[in-house]
Amino acid sequence: MTSEDKRETPIGNDINSVKTERLIAALGSDDHDTRRRTIAELQSSDKSAVAPMLRALNSENPDIRSGSAEVLSGYGEALMPTFIRILTTGKENARDGAARAIGRCGKSSLRYIEEIINDNDYRKRRGAVQALGYLGEKDPSVTEILTAFLYDKNEKVSLQSAKSLKYLKWKPQNKMEAAAYFYASGEVKKGARYPVETVSVAVRDFKNPDVQRRKKAAKHLSEINSEIVIQPLAALLQDNSDEVRYTAIKAISNINERRFVPYLVKAMEDKNSNIRNEAAWGLDRYGWKPRTYWEKTRYLIIKEKWIEIIQLKDYAIPVLIEYLCDENPAVRLKVTEVLKAMGKPGYSAINEALKSENPLLRKRAAEAAAIIKNKISGQKSGGNANIKNIPGQENIEEEMLRRREDLKDKGLKSSDAWNLILTKSGIRPFAAERLSKALSSENEMVRSSAAEKLAGMDSVSEEPLLHLLKDRKNSVKIAAIESLGELKSKKSVPHLVNLLRYENRSTCITVIEALGKIKDPESVIPMLKISAEGDSELKNTVSAAVSGMETAALPTLKDALEGNNSGIRVAAIEALAGIKHTISIRYAVRMLNDSDSQVRESAVNALKDMSDFMFNNIMDESGRLATQGTAPEKTGIIEALSRINDLRAKQAILPFTKDKNETVRKKACARMEQSP
Repeated sequence: MTSEDKRETPIGNDINSVKTERLIAALGSDDHDTRRRTIAELQSSDKSAVAPMLRALNSENPDIRSGSAEVLSGYGEALMPTFIRILTTGKENARDGAARAIGRCGKSSLRYIEEIINDNDYRKRRGAVQALGYLGEKDPSVTEILTAFLYDKNEKVSLQSAKSLKYLKWKPQNKMEAAAYFYASGEVKKGARYPVETVSVAVRDFKNPDVQRRKKAAKHLSEINSEIVIQPLAALLQDNSDEVRYTAIKAISNINERRFVPYLVKAMEDKNSNIRNEAAWGLDRYGWKPRTYWEKTRYLIIKEKWIEIIQLKDYAIPVLIEYLCDENPAVRLKVTEVLKAMGKPGYSAINEALKSENPLLRKRAAEAAAIIKNKISGQKSGGNANIKNIPGQENIEEEMLRRREDLKDKGLKSSDAWNLILTKSGIRPFAAERLSKALSSENEMVRSSAAEKLAGMDSVSEEPLLHLLKDRKNSVKIAAIESLGELKSKKSVPHLVNLLRYENRSTCITVIEALGKIKDPESVIPMLKISAEGDSELKNTVSAAVSGMETAALPTLKDALEGNNSGIRVAAIEALAGIKHTISIRYAVRMLNDSDSQVRESAVNALKDMSDFMFNNIMDESGRLATQGTAPEKTGIIEALSRINDLRAKQAILPFTKDKNETVRKKACARMEQSP
């Protein structure tokens, strides 16, 4: 070959390469005839087109992947090893392209699929069921194999099997197949239509080493409102994963079945404080009352009712000593304070714990003894004797002192005492005389009725109602709380916030509703704390109360969103979703960057909910993010837009399909493909 020939050869190759790339791009044409002509031309090309078409299997355009697969399938078994390698180790688009090519090869590809379909490597099994999804267009019998792989132990394999069956428009032949399909595809509510079968499928995952699979089992069982889930969910409470046990206890707490009560009582013993708290909330739903000192002490510790524990005296000590080993240092400190407040019985119990055979208990008992010693030393030296290592919380001695001061308010049942309080508040003598008799009645219903009447007397009745917050009867206290809410009493806010720490769930809900009517931003953070620890009803009540404050709550919500507690950040976002202001949208978008996945998911849900009353603003924000947003903000707004049932929202996703960030592009393309 002459030097001139050598110079000319690359030029010819470049021309062929450009032509091939042009043809491959034409595979993505919207015109069907153009695609068919292009496929025919590529099929007649020489082997130099193979490499570019293999690369095209990784295209983000499904039409290009499909067209390239059809052309490459013409090479038959010669390229099959390459297809299999891409299918098992390639990226998502490349795997789809290889699967299409294998499917186009027809039954001749079965031998290769059989070699990988039972491999221990989940990627090979996933690739096999993905290829079978396309092969099924030519051979419907593969659906039997795909149905079997709905039960695969690996989440990605079973999910891919469900996707392949959906692609083939497969219909379940019986209830068991339907349950397995909805379980594999993660469609919890649809799976609940087949309770017995779904339980059977979920139980298979109880021994699965993958924690996420066991959590998934608990989640699917939680949607089944039937006694058949009692034993399965109870079994998951013995799981060695905190996440699984927490998912199970939340499921149990939300199912209205009294036979769960013994399991909830047992869960109060769990080492994880979140699980204990959820169990206690669940028991509150049933109006449960402790039957033993053991149960009562545990319940009071979870509810942080420390003064009531002191009143149990020696009966509480065994459980208190046990809690010296708790994972939570704040709990250990409070238990130490309670033991000190008990005096000699508490000291004796700590001394006995110092002799225990359990090394951890000896260590914790020594820590408790050191704290008490420092406390006593501080008292003798006249220094600061308070054990106050938890910011914003009073220690046990401070709480006891405060309660003693409260008890000094004697004579509240005296008609004369009430008359004095009422007249000082500005209530006219005649009305004060009548009300004082009602408020001094031993009948709680009469006192409750009097509290309701005070609500009609405007601000002059604030002080008497504040006194009624100390009434020992809940019905009277609740009537006073409701009346203060009707009066929109700013003065009552600190008192109502204080009640949130000590009252039962139903009283807390009444307090939150009252604070929502008063609309004082000072109450926002305390309510968010309650929401972060509460059940769905409490969360919804807090969200309604805070969002009802509208823009007045925004500065405080901003502070909460910047805090360290992820539960409070979630609660703040949920409240933010109900505030009709563009600032709410910006705050929610900012939280799409949060490091906590639950916070990000809450932000997505908030943006979706905001679209109900600020649709155009959401669209504007979407446009801004397409050019200025961070990658997490873009993927978050894409997810929010995909959940909005409006064609314009789906169209707003389109600009993100051309984003320079690959993760954003994939997310946008995936959501566009899912759109009807």
